[in-house]
Amino acid sequence: VVADKWISMKDRELEESTMRKHQSRLAKYLLPALGSIAVSDITAPMILKIGEEIQAKGSEHEAHRVVRLCKQILQYATISGLVQYNVAYGVTAGLSRPKTKHRAAPLKDDDIRAVLQRIKKHIGSPQVSICLKLVPHLFMSPIDITTGRWEDIDLENGTWSFKRRKSGVPTIAPLSEYVKSQLVQIRAIYPDSEWVFPSPNKPEQPISSGSLNSALRKVGIEKDDATIHGFRATARTLLVEKFKNRQDIVEQQISHTVKDPNGRAYNRTLFLDERRQMLNEWSEFLCSPLATTH
Repeated sequence: VVADKWISMKDRELEESTMRKHQSRLAKYLLPALGSIAVSDITAPMILKIGEEIQAKGSEHEAHRVVRLCKQILQYATISGLVQYNVAYGVTAGLSRPKTKHRAAPLKDDDIRAVLQRIKKHIGSPQVSICLKLVPHLFMSPIDITTGRWEDIDLENGTWSFKRRKSGVPTIAPLSEYVKSQLVQIRAIYPDSEWVFPSPNKPEQPISSGSLNSALRKVGIEKDDATIHGFRATARTLLVEKFKNRQDIVEQQISHTVKDPNGRAYNRTLFLDERRQMLNEWSEFLCSPLATTH
């Protein structure tokens, strides 16, 4: 009952994909073990046991996610006055810490060239193909790209304004000339769509970020070679080390929270001219034969 109330409350603020994951973990792990127990009778060892069983199957990340989900629901029970304190706090300390695996990001010219050449060979819907080609040129997260709306894009001034889906942070990104040319092309194909990249099967919805990684696999790019999210790491590294751009401008473009010496986060509209120049140089680099020197 408490889980249902929590789900109903969160359904108004979380993404549909996130809610599906929560409901799946509830149905698979938490409700079978705890659903018939009074919320005031749930103990930390009960929760730890669930996490340990998941962990024993080799799913360390999933074990932590499930325990965190349980903690959120029990925190709602605490606030509602059903229990005096949240017994799930600290339970993750009893689980093994998941190993961090960084997303694959090509950094050498030959590796970048190989990935881009394969991307050009993608055969599929124009919205997926064009979106796939644009990802290395944009430092936005995959979900922010795929869920982009035309109302957020100003082609005349070359800007894309949006709120980051995961953090809600307002962001403005300048667009390179190459990106603008590709957006003009996709706009001409789907002139009436509110979405920049409408789904081939459900035009009233955008394509999913997962379809981009699927497209990478389709053209023979393995997970150890490159991922959609990994292109951001490629740009972040090379723009600083190879192209000698200021790190704060690069981080600003990637939409990380960059702060000045007084602790204030930089305004998201700062460095628009510098970032535009940087992005044009980056697009020229990606569209060139990728010579070994710059």
